[in-house]
Amino acid sequence: MDRELWSGLAVFAEIVEAGSFAKAAARLGLSASALSHAMRSLEDRLRIRLLDRTTRSLSPTSAGEQLLLRLRPAMASVEDMLTELDQARDRPVGRVRVNAHRPAAIYVVLPRIATLAQRYPEVAVELVVNDGLVDIVAERFDCGVRHAGGLQGDMISVRISEPMELVFAAAPSYLDAHGVPATPDPPRLAWTGYATFAACRSACSGVR
Repeated sequence: MDRELWSGLAVFAEIVEAGSFAKAAARLGLSASALSHAMRSLEDRLRIRLLDRTTRSLSPTSAGEQLLLRLRPAMASVEDMLTELDQARDRPVGRVRVNAHRPAAIYVVLPRIATLAQRYPEVAVELVVNDGLVDIVAERFDCGVRHAGGLQGDMISVRISEPMELVFAAAPSYLDAHGVPATPDPPRLAWTGYATFAACRSACSGVR
């Protein structure tokens, strides 16, 4: 909808609400002649009369009444949305979509969600775990969490945790059967897992 048409509809609704051009003009901070011109332009554009007016009174025509039945709820909805947007400037609300690879999701994102929920109860976090590289803009994510070495050169990054050392762990039976890999070759490491060094320090006592 173009600006002139929306402005004309708003003027029409205000004139009917106020009951006269003079009162509507005072509310809007415009001249009565400017409102009269806006109404003529609106009626010419719609090619239908919306107001019956005399020197002493005015009232909407049947077509004007039908238009108001749809226009008033629509304008109220827009006003409500503008109020919500104004309130959102002072308090975060809405949904945040986060894409993270598995270690980042487990050790960085998930531990912070409970605190976030308590501090900002009107914010909903949608966490998607994906170990591949994702175009967060095309996939409509608000942010992505990856280790620094996996970022593309054109990405803007902010560090959100202290450096973490990742370790590969394997059961002795696996190493006996397949040997100790010299490099992290994905096909050979199909049954290995990874974790932060701190997380597996105590759990890895029986693992080589």
